[in-house]
Parts: sequence; structure tokens; C-alpha cells
Amino acid sequence: MKEQVQEIFEHWQRVMNHPRSKLDASRRRVIAARLKEGYTVEQIKAAIDGCKASEWHQGGNSSGAIYDGLTLICRNAEKLDFFIALNNRKRSRNREPWQSVGRPETFKASTPEPCSVCGRLTCLKDHRFD
Repeated sequence: MKEQVQEIFEHWQRVMNHPRSKLDASRRRVIAARLKEGYTVEQIKAAIDGCKASEWHQGGNSSGAIYDGLTLICRNAEKLDFFIALNNRKRSRNREPWQSVGRPETFKASTPEPCSVCGRLTCLKDHRFD
């Protein structure tokens, strides 16, 4: 398990650009706890990628604070599942059209049709009497 913990930590360092961060006891503990719960190395890496894909966690919040700590991502199963879901959502948005066959269409706002007589989008005029 020691090698798995190290692999996950190095992935976090790379993805979050924290090359000088150290694998301390608290980081080692939360990673090991998630592995003991049955999460795979790939799932934990996916959670790290999900945090990186979250605009809010990368500073796009009202305070501009970045929330990318490994202890946050691996705090508990609920947090890990949340970040894995963010990663899955990011990956599904980056699909080619042929990869979405059989998936329900996402909501698309309809654009109003232009008036067939004057071409304006917001035409309320009855052109029969022009």
C-alpha cells in the first residue's frame, strides 16, 4: 500500500502543481483510509482530476481561494465520490458527438425563428395589412 499512497501523492503534486509539497502523516492517513475502504488508485486519481476541473475549487469562487488540498479531496468517502463525479462530468462534456449515441440530449435553449416577412426575431406585427 505504501507504493500506492506514493503514486497518488505524486499524481496530486503534478496535477495541482505542488512540486514542493511533502507527503506528511495527515496526507498519508487520508489516502490510506480511502484505499482501505476499497477505492482504487485510479478512482482517487480521478477525484484529484475532478477537483482540478472544478472552477470553484480552483479559485473561481467569491473569495478567489483555491481549495485543492489532498486532505480535502480524500477527507471521507462522500468528498471522494463528489470529486470523482466532477471528473466524470468533465469527461462526458468532452465527448465527440458519436460517443453520446444513446444518451439523452442535454437541454438546449431554443432560439426564436425570425419573422418570415421582415426577418426580425421579435416581430409582433401582423404583416397581412402592409
